[in-house]
Amino acid sequence: VPTMIMVGAEDKPRTPLESQLMHDTVKGSSYFVIPKAGHISNLEQPELVTEKLEQFLATVYD
Repeated sequence: VPTMIMVGAEDKPRTPLESQLMHDTVKGSSYFVIPKAGHISNLEQPELVTEKLEQFLATVYD
């Protein structure tokens, strides 16, 4: 199953370390840390989140 794990660099409820561990566990997953964002990174960095989602989906549905 295609899996992308994104996390805000400043996320406290779900830290980048926790997300990295999840990425390490999910074989073939992609991982991206969103700079200058916390737990609601899609609101804090909407353009970057959209860009990364589009890139990921293009690899899945190409």
